[in-house]
This record gives sequence, C-alpha cells and structure tokens, in this order.
Amino acid sequence: MPLYQRQHKYTWQPMTCNNAEARTKRLEEILKSWEGTPYKPFKQVRGKHADCIGFVCSVLNELFRYPQTEIKLPTDLEFKTLDSAKWATDEVKKNYPHINLKWDIFEPGDVIMLGPTDKGCIHAMIIGFKRNTVWHTTKTTGVCWSGLILPEDKIIYNAFRCADRDKLWI
Repeated sequence: MPLYQRQHKYTWQPMTCNNAEARTKRLEEILKSWEGTPYKPFKQVRGKHADCIGFVCSVLNELFRYPQTEIKLPTDLEFKTLDSAKWATDEVKKNYPHINLKWDIFEPGDVIMLGPTDKGCIHAMIIGFKRNTVWHTTKTTGVCWSGLILPEDKIIYNAFRCADRDKLWI
C-alpha cells in the first residue's frame, strides 16, 4: 500500500455490517454530543476542548466502550513531520482493532488522516453518519462537520476502518 494517496473525490456508502442502522445511529449520537467542543491542542474532553486526534480517539473509545480516561495519545505536533507522523499514526491504530482502507470508498466511522505530500499528517477526522460528511476539529469552530471533498493541497496519509464492528459497536 503506498504511503500517500492523492484523490479528490471519494465515495461515501452506508455502513456495511450487521445492524448497521443502529450502529450508525449510535455514531450520530456520539458525534453530535461533541459538536461545538472548542479546539485546544493536546486535549480530549467533550464540551471543554479537543484537538483533532483527541476528538477522533475519544469517539472511537465510546464506540468500543473503552474507559474515557485520557490514554497516551500522540499530540497534533507529533503528526507534523513524515517520520513522526508514521510513528504517531501507528500509535493510534494499535489502540483499536482496524482494517486499513484503500482510500476510495468510506463508511460512517472510518478514520482518515490527512497531510501534504512533503510533510507528515496534519489532520485527523472521522467519516460522518450523513452522506459525504466528515467530523473534525478546526481552530475557529472546534468540533464540526464538513463535506467529504478535500482541498487540492491535501492528501490522505492513512485511512482505516474499525474491525469487528458487529461485536464492538453494540
């Protein structure tokens, strides 16, 4: 699998697992409960503050029903160079059973990490429950949703789907 994938249009599809409707509804409830949480680096507390990786990992913790204690996460800064981005991405992925994606078809709950081609990953987000949406943090609005089409200067650095959704997202 190549390290980077440059593509600007992606396909969103409904979740493909047992009881997908209930799992999508649960994802919707969790994402909406984070909406408007202000941006603050190195944090992950719903309603108070979160950075992009803290937000995404907190959503996954809820979906997997992991304790909501602050686990040791890579910080936003650790995604800024190519070498540290690879390490930080691996650190996030080893906390959650996952399947690497080919980066063209996404389902609700999939995780995408973005970056420019000559640097590391600079942003993490999660695919939304509504068609062609992603949830992420911005410095101005905090946790919010936006469209799935990415700006020309962004590429997908890594993408993964949580494995065993049938067992873990109940």
